[in-house]
Amino acid sequence: MTTLAELLKSDGELPLSGELAATVEAWLEHMVLDRGLSEATRECYARDLVQFLAHIKTERGRSPVMADLERLDVRMIRGFLARRRRQGVSGRTLAGSMSALRMFFRWLEASEILKNRSILSVAMPGANPDAAYQHYKRHGLPDGPQLEALAQKGRRHFPSLVPAMPL
Repeated sequence: MTTLAELLKSDGELPLSGELAATVEAWLEHMVLDRGLSEATRECYARDLVQFLAHIKTERGRSPVMADLERLDVRMIRGFLARRRRQGVSGRTLAGSMSALRMFFRWLEASEILKNRSILSVAMPGANPDAAYQHYKRHGLPDGPQLEALAQKGRRHFPSLVPAMPL
C-alpha cells in the first residue's frame, strides 16, 4: 500500500498543511474502512487528489491549505481538467478523477469539515460522440445484434442524438 506521504513525495515534495494532510488521510481511511474500497482503489483516489492539490499549488504559487478548498471555484476545477487533458489523459480517466474529487468534497460536507459545492457544478467528462462517429465512419458499422446493442447503448448515453426507432 502506498501511503499519502509517499505519493506526496513522488509528486515533487508537495507539502500539505498538517490539517489538510490529516483530513485527506481521514477520508482515505473512511473510503477503505467504511465504504469497503480496496487498497488499489484507495491508492487511485489518493493519486487523483494529489494531482488536484498539485494543480492548486501551481495556480496559487504555494502549497494548498484547507481554506483553498473552501474558496475553490469552478474555474480552478475546469483548469485542472484542461491541464490533465493537455497531458493526454482520456475522458474516462478524467471522469474517474472527478468522481474521486466529488466523493472527497461530499465527505468533507457530510463530516461538517467544510462545504463547497463548486465541484458539483462542473460537468463530468465522458465519451465524445464525435470520436465514436469518426471511428465507425472509418471502420464501418457492425452487423445484426452488434448494431442493435450499439444503438441501445447510444440511446442510453446520448438520447437526444440517437432516435428511439428500430434500426
